[in-house]
Amino acid sequence: MSMEKLSEREFKHPTCGAKCRREKKPKKIYQLKRTPIKKKPYKIKPIAKKRIKQNEQYAIEREKFLAKNDECQIKAPGICSYSALVIHHTNGRENERLLIVEDWLASCPECNIWIEGEGTEWAYANGIKKHKHRLKENGLSNSLRQAL
Repeated sequence: MSMEKLSEREFKHPTCGAKCRREKKPKKIYQLKRTPIKKKPYKIKPIAKKRIKQNEQYAIEREKFLAKNDECQIKAPGICSYSALVIHHTNGRENERLLIVEDWLASCPECNIWIEGEGTEWAYANGIKKHKHRLKENGLSNSLRQAL
C-alpha cells in the first residue's frame, strides 16, 4: 500500500488516544438466552392513604376553626384585609402537625402569602412562624442535642 492510502485509512484507536492504523474491532451483538422480564405496571400514589384520612379530618376541623375565628389573627402591617379565609400553620403542615389546632392561626390570604415569602423574618420575630426543627426548651435541633 502506498503512503497516501495509509494516511486516508488512519483510525483513532480507543486505547491509545492518538491516531493509529489499526482498525477497530467490530462490536459483538449479544442475544439474550432467556425471555426478557416483563415489567409490572406500577404507579406511585399521589397522596398516601394516611394523608387522605388526615385531609378529611382537617377539612372538618378547618371549617369549625374558621367559623369561630372569622377575623385575621396575623394582621401584617399594610397588607392585611382582616377577613380570615385560610389557616396559617405556625409550625408547618408535615405529618401529624397538620391537625395540631394549637399551631393554627386564622389568616387572610394576603397575610399568609406575605409571611411565606417576604415577611418570613417579621413572622419569626413576632412568633407567628416557628422553627420546625428546633426543640422548645433550648432551641437546639434533635441531632445537636443527641451529640451533646
